[in-house]
Amino acid sequence: MRRLFLVLAVLLLCQPTSTFAHDVPDRVDIAILIKAEPDRLRILARVPANALIDFLLPTQDYGNWVDLTNADVLATEAARVWIAEMLSLRENGAALPTPRLLKVHLSRVNDPSFLTYDGALARVNGPPLAAGTLVLQEQVTVDALLDVPIRSPAADITFRPRFGRLGVLVYTTLTYLPPDGGSQRFYYEGDPPEFSLNPTTGDSARRFFSASLAHLLGETDYLMFALCIAMAFTRVKSLAAFAALVAGAELCALLAARLWLPAAPWTPVLCGALLAAVTVCAGIEAIVSTRSERRGFAVVAGAVFGAAFWSALQPVVQFGGDHTLAAALAFACGLVATQLSALAVAALIVFLITRVSRVPRGITIVVAALVVHVSWQQMLGHVHALTLVGLPLTTRQLALSAALAAVIIVAVSWGRRPAARALRQPEYPAARLPAR
Repeated sequence: MRRLFLVLAVLLLCQPTSTFAHDVPDRVDIAILIKAEPDRLRILARVPANALIDFLLPTQDYGNWVDLTNADVLATEAARVWIAEMLSLRENGAALPTPRLLKVHLSRVNDPSFLTYDGALARVNGPPLAAGTLVLQEQVTVDALLDVPIRSPAADITFRPRFGRLGVLVYTTLTYLPPDGGSQRFYYEGDPPEFSLNPTTGDSARRFFSASLAHLLGETDYLMFALCIAMAFTRVKSLAAFAALVAGAELCALLAARLWLPAAPWTPVLCGALLAAVTVCAGIEAIVSTRSERRGFAVVAGAVFGAAFWSALQPVVQFGGDHTLAAALAFACGLVATQLSALAVAALIVFLITRVSRVPRGITIVVAALVVHVSWQQMLGHVHALTLVGLPLTTRQLALSAALAAVIIVAVSWGRRPAARALRQPEYPAARLPAR
């Protein structure tokens, strides 16, 4: 009897059933326009119809063409579930109600009306697609007009995206039109953290200062680098001088990268490879322990970290609004403060180990060797990824790269002189032989 029930259950599960779900598309492009008015926010949103999960528009009897005469009811329900309820807005920190859906319109995917607010509003309020138009669901977008009441258009309006589930890769273009004119444009992938649509200078500085703390604490490369540097320097004065050189070079590199480092897919990959390489060198320095000042290495490490931090800041600096410079400076200040704190903690750990352990030098070599191994594997992974992404360089970028390489060579050569003197001079004076 038990086997009979098992066979029946398998047969039941194998029966073909009708379903209204469909596959999640690989790429989804969403457009949102928000205009602040005296007592409300007017929102225009465009979402591809094939990204509205669990909603299949009705089709005609003789093919997969959308039945436009009967699609409005289902499109309205899909817009309520996957557009209106996904718009999370706050006014001065207080949650706003779910936007009210005013109108829904079906358009072709190649329709350019959502490039401007007036064009999008005219499209939503315009005539629908002709009933005889032959379009598939993946060739149609659902355009929605919504509004939500607010107390003041000058308030701090924040937005938390929630459209990341609509596709494998979801890209959103959001345009905010404040009441005093102008516009703020945001372009992001997935669901970034909640951000202000019209931030002030103070808001941008606070946001990016906090973001720098979270970013650096999640970077294992710098934490391993700080540990190796703390092991390489046993004197506080030398460690402080090295940290000051790294911080200065890092700030200069971050500001220079803001002007010249291109926003390309290969940029974060290349910076990741350089970060891992610098960490490998820091581990080797901790093992060798030449007792030099390592000024050149400090400049090179600071330059690499500055460029890497800017590559991480590039996708999110837009959330600073018109205050990108203030956001970059706040991010840099937060990085330096967190780096110095991490370096101080690492130095304290190394100091305690040297006081407690009987073989501190052996522990240093083992830990540094482990860091070198991990960073080397990470560097190889980034280099492999770089071969897949590609590294297209223009003539100007090649010239800048050559100039940067020349600066690095000069800096390393400048930093090797103290090391050479340290190697030539013995740590302890030679014993004098007694005169006969």
